[in-house]
Amino acid sequence: MNCLLFRYSSWNTLLRTFAWILQFLQWLKWSAKKRETNTNEITRNISQEEIEKAKREVVVMVQKETFPQELKDLEAGRQVKASSNIVKLKPVIMNGVLRVGGRISRAPISPDAMNPMILPKNHYVTTILIRYVHERNGHLESNTYCPFFKSSSGLLKEEQQ
Repeated sequence: MNCLLFRYSSWNTLLRTFAWILQFLQWLKWSAKKRETNTNEITRNISQEEIEKAKREVVVMVQKETFPQELKDLEAGRQVKASSNIVKLKPVIMNGVLRVGGRISRAPISPDAMNPMILPKNHYVTTILIRYVHERNGHLESNTYCPFFKSSSGLLKEEQQ
């Protein structure tokens, strides 16, 4: 499924495709158990919940490709190595997603704004996500929508060494 990440030039198309694939995989698991296909059980629309699940899966795939050692260290309960590009972000794993750690756990903001997902700076998926946010916000300059982008979309670029 990694090859699908580079196949689409639109963030929405990528998420919708992944949502359909995840729905199809779920249907395959269900039909293998049932051995009878009931077409009433197959959903013809993609819900917002399925889009969010697809977004999570895309981010997890990108993170596994880009930050394998960091994920391995955190899953084993160790700290990220000091030589890592993302060590300054104090990364944590929440629900399988690598996120920025922090001290604002009691702030009255959304969980995505509190602990944004970490995506690599130079990855294709990051590029199409930035383009999507740029177009959605009326082609504003990057410094205008940067705070919105970090809190709303859950993206934070990795730090330079």
